[in-house]
Amino acid sequence: MLSALALFAFGITIVVIAAQIFLSFTQTAAARWQLSPLFISLVVVAIGTTLPELTVTLAAIVQDDPGLALGNLVGSAI
Repeated sequence: MLSALALFAFGITIVVIAAQIFLSFTQTAAARWQLSPLFISLVVVAIGTTLPELTVTLAAIVQDDPGLALGNLVGSAI
């Protein structure tokens, strides 16, 4: 039990540190490219929500499963 709690605390710590690094990077990128930090954040969210669907669709195409690719397309549109 103690080991699981230690691993959980370690994982939370890593997530918080990674989030701080990511926020610093986006602020720097927004300043360098003279864009709004809100715009950068919206682009990151858009990519983050679309990437899993793109991955599933590409895997379905590679495995020659058009039904899965079509189902993913319809499911994401709904």
